[in-house]
Amino acid sequence: YAAAIVCNKKSTGIDIEKLDARIYRIANKFLNDFDRSFLMENDLLGHYLVWNAKEVLFKYYGKGGVDFRKHLFIDLSQRNNNQIVATLKKETIYEVIQLKFIIKDEYLLTWIDHDKPILT
Repeated sequence: YAAAIVCNKKSTGIDIEKLDARIYRIANKFLNDFDRSFLMENDLLGHYLVWNAKEVLFKYYGKGGVDFRKHLFIDLSQRNNNQIVATLKKETIYEVIQLKFIIKDEYLLTWIDHDKPILT
């Protein structure tokens, strides 16, 4: 599978990943305490939702210098509605962004939902 997104907004982001248990080996590199508060230990989908959401935010921000644990926070409380709330906190930037996701076969696709307001 491949994914692309076209948007007339100033910036956007999309990410696609194949679900694989290897995510647990790198979880400490991208999870913070806030993210972990929404996860069970063996929650493969939850781990990938956090990873994908952070990849989407990284692409959205587009300027580099983003620490996935320090600057990006993922709220999975709406995941049963195929939605994620993601927060970017870096220096003077504070944005809360609504993301959407779908699962097909063993792949997870996550993107910014520009139909929902972005809070800054």
